[in-house]
Amino acid sequence: MVQRLDTLDAGYRLLAVTAVCLIVGVVVGPLMRRISARVLITTGLLLTAGALVSLTALDAHTPFGALAWRLALLGLGLGLVVTPMTATAVASVPHHLAGMAAAGNNAFRQVGGALGPAVLGVLLTTRTTDTLPSHLAAAGVDGATAQRITAAVDAGGLGTVARMDLGANTGRALDALSAAFLDGLHLCLIVAAALALLAAIVGAVLLRTPRTSAPAAPEEAKPSPAVEPEPVLIGAAAAHGGPARASLRQPGGHGSASDNTGVSTETGPGPLLNGRVRDAAGDDMAGATLTLISPAGHQVGRAVAHSAGRYELTAPAAGSYVLIAAADGHQPQATTVVLHEEPLPHDVVLSGAGRLDGNVVSAGDGVPVESVMVMVTDVRGDVLASGMTDASGGFGFGELPAGDHTLTVNAPGFRPVALPVQLSGSGATTLEVPLRSGARLRGVVRAGAGRRALTDARVTLVDAAGNVVGTTTTGSDGAYSFTDLDAGSYSLITAGYPPVATTVTLHGQGLDNVHLELAHPDN
Repeated sequence: MVQRLDTLDAGYRLLAVTAVCLIVGVVVGPLMRRISARVLITTGLLLTAGALVSLTALDAHTPFGALAWRLALLGLGLGLVVTPMTATAVASVPHHLAGMAAAGNNAFRQVGGALGPAVLGVLLTTRTTDTLPSHLAAAGVDGATAQRITAAVDAGGLGTVARMDLGANTGRALDALSAAFLDGLHLCLIVAAALALLAAIVGAVLLRTPRTSAPAAPEEAKPSPAVEPEPVLIGAAAAHGGPARASLRQPGGHGSASDNTGVSTETGPGPLLNGRVRDAAGDDMAGATLTLISPAGHQVGRAVAHSAGRYELTAPAAGSYVLIAAADGHQPQATTVVLHEEPLPHDVVLSGAGRLDGNVVSAGDGVPVESVMVMVTDVRGDVLASGMTDASGGFGFGELPAGDHTLTVNAPGFRPVALPVQLSGSGATTLEVPLRSGARLRGVVRAGAGRRALTDARVTLVDAAGNVVGTTTTGSDGAYSFTDLDAGSYSLITAGYPPVATTVTLHGQGLDNVHLELAHPDN
């Protein structure tokens, strides 16, 4: 508005902020492996504050060249803040709360995106309105014209002046309005810069504080995990031209590393990862193995949780790693952790692995049913295990996660069964699954004196309660078939000529030769 630019010209000038911010956001991710998030965030906020202060030197006649480097500096500062801020929020909580931390970070960012323009907009409008009369007087616009302009700005905003017919005073009035607008803009820039500087100070102080876990109870004060030499993953050493080193932090603050020969060597301390391993019930898990893997596939650390379930691992440098936790009788777990120079507390919860055993028998006489398909699915419908029953009708599945599951049993000649099963994650669950025989009803529909097979005749089966069990249409051979039926009485209704109704009673395996004959009334 001040420099008389159209929307497109103003838009591409602001690309100096957004384009630089996007580019820096891509580069700063790998940079976090070498520079801590505290340094990046603090530096980015200081650059942002400096860019905002430098923008106060602008006036109505500032060319784009002088504006561009200031906007690029603002984009650089914002780019250095956004990515480390998100990573810090996620890394500051246990892994199972990472989604909540990311959502909270986005929520605060959206609140700032809505609250910032609202507050700064009030400051801009108030400051512009307050200084407008003095700028009008300095430009030589006074009396009724000045009062008319001021009233129009109060009622309809700054843009109303451009649409007013002020005659010879139009140019002077617009210059005065531009000067008043710049006064309001400079106030907003100073306030925003002060807030960015305050955020930089707060970030530098708070992010410097080590995030340590709660002190252990006296009975939990145990020696740190034992160091066990471990080889690197297959192919990892060759990819990097030499043996990898795995490091663990000892209570004294020193790290140790082991190469492929198993000889332990001392290394300097690195980022620390510590916490406790528990099962689903919240009990400490002694003996759980924790392995730290680098993005390149190196095993950089390994620890065994002691009796209190506590562990400590030291990484060679800050960055992103994969933590693998495993224990006998439990589902292994892999988690991504982002380590900085401060210790990162990270608790691990391992779900138990249960076992499901059972037998499939006939519901009538309890005879075992062989070669029955048995499947276990989770609450999402994913198949966890499947197999066939043996000669004694038995089946068994191990290493199943704890929780609610569905057991499905299906066999030819029997009605399928689906049962809810709840596994505790420890021990075996045993059950017996009875299968009811599924009766069938088959036959041929014929018509005419020659008893020829009737095509496209509709056959409907209705149970004793009047419910339609099924409907089918005969093929070229006149045959129809119903399967998976309960024992009992049914009505069989055939249409094609005048309908014919027949009552049938099913037992055991059902009936195969229930033939129907249709006749036209004229025959």
